[in-house]
Amino acid sequence: MTKLTIIQGPSSLLNQKCDRAAIIPASLISDMCKLLIDADGLGLAAPQVGINARFFVTRWGEVFIDPVITRAGSPLYVNEGCLSYPGKSATKLRYTTVQVGSRTYCGIEAVVIQHELDHLNGITIETSDTVMQENL
Repeated sequence: MTKLTIIQGPSSLLNQKCDRAAIIPASLISDMCKLLIDADGLGLAAPQVGINARFFVTRWGEVFIDPVITRAGSPLYVNEGCLSYPGKSATKLRYTTVQVGSRTYCGIEAVVIQHELDHLNGITIETSDTVMQENL
């Protein structure tokens, strides 16, 4: 397999809604996890490495395939960055908790899940209703 790299925005590849995930090779998941760790990120979605599939990996070791948030807690504004937009951050409306499948995630894990799910829907910190700023 070709060495994975993180696509930098703006890019039309980051603005496409992904198709349902089919077969995902274990080697791809492993390569994405390694890239995520090397980039010091918290989550990495398939479209960020040029793959049109609804899945992402997380720093805490979970892989989400075709994820759906079924419940959410209270909203709050958070400042978040993105591996595809280095040196930039955005203020986003997120939820304090989210339920995906039978599991509930809180705090930073909930924020990461929402951010990566945005990627699967073709939404980036540049294209969503946010305030984006350069980090100096």
